[in-house]
Amino acid sequence: MMIAGGNATSDEWLMSRPDIKTAELLKGGSAAIALFGGLGDFMTRIALKRLGLTPIKDVALLQIGGNPERLGALETGKVQATMLPQPDNFVAQKMGFYNLVSVRLPYQSTGAATTRRFIQESPDIVRRYIKSQIEPSTASGPTGRRQ
Repeated sequence: MMIAGGNATSDEWLMSRPDIKTAELLKGGSAAIALFGGLGDFMTRIALKRLGLTPIKDVALLQIGGNPERLGALETGKVQATMLPQPDNFVAQKMGFYNLVSVRLPYQSTGAATTRRFIQESPDIVRRYIKSQIEPSTASGPTGRRQ
């Protein structure tokens, strides 16, 4: 049973080669994704639609792999664009790539779960864990532990 959630949104940026600063310039090109049917594929399709482009028809989607592989494909010119999360989007910007559009969606990607039995038998531990996740840390020592 889910007892706490972390990231509640997914934020990614459609980064393009430096010479591609408009949707019209991307048309006829290709975008790298990790896996067909994955979050990056979904986000890329949303980004392309926001730009007025039709995925597959206007921009080919190539299954390339993880963030480093997609950034490498962008760098070598194998693709003209790719979706990247933080901090990879900042790395891409430092390399001279351009942010065509960003996409933010509600998306629960992390969380903590336990059994119903543990919740029933140890409610105080569950409450203290959840409280530790929502209260700001008061750490001030070199170890990062609360003082």
